[in-house]
Amino acid sequence: SIRRQRQMCIRDSTNSAYNSTSTPLLLARIFWIAGTFSRDLNRETRHLVLSRISEAIASPELQPPVYGGIFQALSSLIRYSESESVEQISQNLMMFLCAMLANASEETLHLMLETISALIEKCPSAVQSADHIIPIIMRSWIDNFNDPLIGEDAFDLLKRISMTQGGSAAMTKFAVPTMQSILEAPSA
Repeated sequence: SIRRQRQMCIRDSTNSAYNSTSTPLLLARIFWIAGTFSRDLNRETRHLVLSRISEAIASPELQPPVYGGIFQALSSLIRYSESESVEQISQNLMMFLCAMLANASEETLHLMLETISALIEKCPSAVQSADHIIPIIMRSWIDNFNDPLIGEDAFDLLKRISMTQGGSAAMTKFAVPTMQSILEAPSA
């Protein structure tokens, strides 16, 4: 069937293309294709691609334009993967995403916020390091609150975090002082 052929092609491409000689663009295209068909992939193929992507985003060789395909694929794969597969990579993935979020370009910031939101939706325990995550996301919201896309995504992500176990206390710890400082000096 066509579905089976797609799975075989993506699995073979992911296994063979993910090595030291692969170009970042090739990987991004493979990941984008996998994300596009993530709903149709079987469990093993989704898990393979998900783990390869989480390894790839930690690579310093990737250029910012390549991240677009990777983050779109990652969001889709997280949404359609089984919770156990996401749980296995959630802590490391969250750590990398937040480290990257602190220095994200305008082209990738929206996609990164969307990916973090998908990760927290699928695996709320990924917020275990909320003390580390919230200040970075707060900074993204503060810096972009006038942007209708990024500002809204950052705010929605903060709301999602506040609804997780441990996220509420961390939000109170970081968000309340931030709001207080904005209210005390709104023109600053």
